[in-house]
Parts: sequence; structure tokens; C-alpha cells
Amino acid sequence: IDNFSRTGVSHIIAVSGYNVSIIAVVLNICLIYVGLSRRQSFWFLIYLILAFVFFTGATASVIRAGVMAAIILIAGYLGRLSSVGRALLYAAVIMLLFNPYILIWDVGFQLSFLSTLGLVYLSPVLAGAVLKKVKNLSWLVPLVEVLVATISAIIATLPLENWSSASVKP
Repeated sequence: IDNFSRTGVSHIIAVSGYNVSIIAVVLNICLIYVGLSRRQSFWFLIYLILAFVFFTGATASVIRAGVMAAIILIAGYLGRLSSVGRALLYAAVIMLLFNPYILIWDVGFQLSFLSTLGLVYLSPVLAGAVLKKVKNLSWLVPLVEVLVATISAIIATLPLENWSSASVKP
């Protein structure tokens, strides 16, 4: 892990909402396939997400991902439509209720929420603009989608990175 940090590519092995959502969806399908009811599957997944958060170290990004996944599962359980943007907002509020200091003092919290905001709101806008340009090159679309997601997260976190580097004096 230290080598990843030193080379600046630790984000490759970071646990994110994508990991949590993949786990939740695959497990939900498997649990229903083996005969659990939707209600039983829901509670099992909630406990598994909670265990996943604790076993991975309960960092801000993992807690955010776990809370968002739980909110989306609860919405489905209650028969409501879920919104990733609202789930992100609710996750922030829930986390801040438990510890308001993370808003200012936890860079992991700040980066996690800013990058997720970029993925949720900026990525679709950039993807629409860029995909119009490469619509005839269908083989390029998956690469463009990955690049747009990466660039969206980078753009969304730039204000934090610029602010934190400006506040550090050599």
C-alpha cells in the first residue's frame, strides 16, 4: 500500500461506492436465487454492508459508500425510487450528525464527497458532449466513459486540492 501511495496511484486499490454497489447487487441476486425472500435478502445485505464497512477500516469513503448503499436498499425495500444525488446528501447529513468535525478536518470525507458529486453531476454532462464527438467510433465509447468519469472526479476535487496546497506554506 505504501508503494501505491508513493507513486500516487492509491486510488486504484481504494474501496469505493462502486465496490459496495457491485457487492450488494451480486449478493442480492444470489440470495434471492437460493430462496431467500426479498425481505430476508434486504436485512442480510444491510448487515453485510455494515460488516464490510468495519472490516475495511471504516474510512470516510467506505462509510459514505455504505450509507449510500443502505439508503438505496431502504428506498427499494420501501418501494420508493432512489436518487444517487439524494443518497449522497443524506449520507453527508448522517455522517455529519455523528461527527461534525469531519466536514473541516477529514480530507478523506471531503475528497470522497467531492469526487462522488463530480461522478454524479459532472460526468453525465461531459459524457454527453464527448460521446457526440465519437459516436461513429463505437469501440472508443468504453474508453471515453472511463476517461470522462476520471476527469469528472478530478475536476470536482480540484478546488479542495488547490485550497489545501495554497494553505501549506513552504
